[in-house]
Amino acid sequence: TTSHDDIRTKTYVDALRKYSGAAVDIVKPTQNMIDKYRFTRAPSDDPIHYNFASLLNRYDGVVMSGGGPNVSPKYYGGKPLVENDTHDVPRDILSLGIAKQLPAHKPMLAICLGMQHLAVAHGASLGKDNNHWTDGDDITKYRPSHPLHIRHASLLHLLVHTATQVTQRTPFAERITSLI
Repeated sequence: TTSHDDIRTKTYVDALRKYSGAAVDIVKPTQNMIDKYRFTRAPSDDPIHYNFASLLNRYDGVVMSGGGPNVSPKYYGGKPLVENDTHDVPRDILSLGIAKQLPAHKPMLAICLGMQHLAVAHGASLGKDNNHWTDGDDITKYRPSHPLHIRHASLLHLLVHTATQVTQRTPFAERITSLI
């Protein structure tokens, strides 16, 4: 069967191929896959014990997609965002490691969970905000939104010029509670 994450991944890949003309590779982290990049002998779930430079050198840019469970709160000293929250530790390690180790000259697009990883990798924490959630069909699940406040004189401000609304998809949509 095809999972929702597989459908979302195909949507990202199709859009990247269509609009960028780039070759696209999907890296799905497993513990065995990320262990190749660990440079300490002891097992660790701390991204500081991994070196993803050889992986990053293979690509011209990175898209950190959305999906999956929330970033584990152990990476930002928080509490679980939902009761009995599960986490994808290999994905957290890979995404946090890439976000910290990506060379400045390589472009990155972070979507939803990818943005959470990017924010946490650079010192932010996450909180929950479920005031805007509306359950429903495929049309309404992408409608809930919250304001995005853009820092004046930032690169995003130069592109967008004003605050805007952004959509959120999860019932407990996370927001960045400390600025990078």
